[in-house]
Amino acid sequence: MSNRLPLPLSRLCKRQNPPNLASRFQRRNEGKFKLFAVTAFFLMCFQANAQINYGTITIINSDTDTPVATVANNGTYYLDVVGSNITLDVAPPTSVGSVVFNTDIAEDQIESITPYAYRGDTGGDYNPWTTLPNYLGAPITFTIGYYSQSGGNGTLLGDDVFTITFEAQSPSQDTESPVIAAFFATAQGEDAIALSWNTSDNVGITSRSITYSDGNIPITTNSGNTTVTGLSAATNYTFTLAVGDAAGNSTSASDSATTNIAGSGNPPAGDADWSAGSGNDIYYNNGDVAIGRTSVPNGYKLAVDGNLRAREVRVDQENWPDYVFEDDYGLPSLEEIQKHITEKGHLPNMPSAKQVEAHGIELGKMDRLLLEKIEELTLYILMQQKRIEELEMEKSIEKRTVNPKKP
Repeated sequence: MSNRLPLPLSRLCKRQNPPNLASRFQRRNEGKFKLFAVTAFFLMCFQANAQINYGTITIINSDTDTPVATVANNGTYYLDVVGSNITLDVAPPTSVGSVVFNTDIAEDQIESITPYAYRGDTGGDYNPWTTLPNYLGAPITFTIGYYSQSGGNGTLLGDDVFTITFEAQSPSQDTESPVIAAFFATAQGEDAIALSWNTSDNVGITSRSITYSDGNIPITTNSGNTTVTGLSAATNYTFTLAVGDAAGNSTSASDSATTNIAGSGNPPAGDADWSAGSGNDIYYNNGDVAIGRTSVPNGYKLAVDGNLRAREVRVDQENWPDYVFEDDYGLPSLEEIQKHITEKGHLPNMPSAKQVEAHGIELGKMDRLLLEKIEELTLYILMQQKRIEELEMEKSIEKRTVNPKKP
């Protein structure tokens, strides 16, 4: 912070004239205590709290050259609200010769012609603060001095001292939930299960927690793994990972694992779960099957950590999209489709890339959605063809009316 003082406290300190007071106390032999009191008052004047009480400081959107916010000390401003290209503009209460911007990030500026813009201007066109992205999330302290002459010379008429912070996105504007790309539970002996996860968020994850049947596990680290101990042997545990961000968006995922039999170091025997059929057939009667991993996520009977190869895969479906050709089907207009793509970045009723990355796709459901879009495209083509035929008919009638055949 600059040692220049915000008014009117600086004027008060000048009137008190601490050196003369200290000399007077010394001459009266009133001891070191009073000398200390005067010195403390002198220092207090030079350590006054930051304040904006002289000029008016405004955030300017340099793309539009318009004011978007008035600066307040200790304020936080979000670039998704004020604009990604901004600067500061200073309006002193009276005519000044120059305005000097001093900062604690060593990016200073002297302006001698209005507008008094922190990053300067070209004929009233404000220059953007191009290095601001380097300081997002960190408080920046400004000391602005108002001088009677140009170039920061002459008498200091007054000054403002304040601290502000810029963030990329405001919590209220963030509607995107965090993504759990992976969450795995793996048995580690008879009394422990190792958990690992991979999470992300467009702004930043602020909370992680894991719950299971025997308790809660608060997660305060971004390491992506932890081990739960003190569990019972030969017991299946289901763990649920929940993550959230500053805007209150959240998502969760679950996985299960079974601890080993006490003293064996091996998974529980399961011979009783298998039964023989006719010929070489064999059946697994209970539980789920995991290949290449130690657990099966909830809601699934088979989990394979690896590639599958088959000559044919059959997926049973009960709601095939012939409903698109029903008379009461709500076919969206092309304007609605365009609006959805602009806002969401993908077609209506289709998962986003982030959702697919986090949760994968279900083959049956995806085939149904893809056919739904193909059938909708067919309807749009038929509508366009009908419109083309109507225009051709109108053009033919117009041509016969303008140039009738002679008898």
